[in-house]
Amino acid sequence: MDALRCTGLVREFGGRRVVDDVSLTLAPGRIYGLVGCNGAGKSTLLKMIAGFLAPTSGTVAVCGREMGPCQTSERLGFLIEHPA
Repeated sequence: MDALRCTGLVREFGGRRVVDDVSLTLAPGRIYGLVGCNGAGKSTLLKMIAGFLAPTSGTVAVCGREMGPCQTSERLGFLIEHPA
């Protein structure tokens, strides 16, 4: 079973697509990093995975359980940094 599976995640703000069709699968017991330039959509992607922000389309599944929009999982913990 995958620890995390994201399929076709899209997020739009005011008609502007800021996360474009992101799919990824993370295996349990592994460490991953998310790297990109400022404004690339990293924080938005993490907010969708955490359930803090509903995706425009796509799905998030944690340990095989599909999460609804803005639904969180007790198996996840996030500290998403806000710039000063």
